[in-house]
Amino acid sequence: MGCQLRQDTPRPRCPHLRLAHLFVLLFGLFQMSSGIGQVSKSVKGMASLPCGYKFSPKELTELRVYWQKDDKAVLSYTSGKTEVWAPYKNRTVLDIPSNFSLMIGSLVLSDRGIYTCVIQRSEGGAYKKRHLDSVMLFIRAPEAPPDRNYLTEVTPTILTILCLASAIIIIIVYSMCFRRRNEARRREINGIYLGPVEASAEQTIFL
Repeated sequence: MGCQLRQDTPRPRCPHLRLAHLFVLLFGLFQMSSGIGQVSKSVKGMASLPCGYKFSPKELTELRVYWQKDDKAVLSYTSGKTEVWAPYKNRTVLDIPSNFSLMIGSLVLSDRGIYTCVIQRSEGGAYKKRHLDSVMLFIRAPEAPPDRNYLTEVTPTILTILCLASAIIIIIVYSMCFRRRNEARRREINGIYLGPVEASAEQTIFL
């Protein structure tokens, strides 16, 4: 049942509406507190996911770079070699000059999710984690194509058919009108000649 309002009682509140507002507020606070960046792209487009690690050219040989999505490997960069895992092969590259940004092309809906960039640096013969950053990738579904206006796409064949159909309709209408006019004229002529005969017959009967 819905909320009812009486004049002698204070206005009640809908608890489900308050819960919905509270959920939206908590979700917004979670997004703000998590610090996860967001990137939104369309299907078949290209996304650039930032890693945000600034490095010097001398430091590059001491670094390992890993990109993963939801705990699954996407790309790795070690000792100057890049390896890409399926299903990101032939459409994913590491943009080293842009601080190890991940470039993904030919986006599909299954690409959406949280991507994490992990940077390790060699220190004392062992690699230690120096940087970790995550970004949320949203994929927009393709929009429906607009309705085509077929009235503005009349081909010569369609135009010819329309003209022939219009001509046939005009001929049919004209023939019907001509036939009705002839019938009316025929009735008028028959009425002129039958008039005196009917009159004389009436006179013969009453005489």
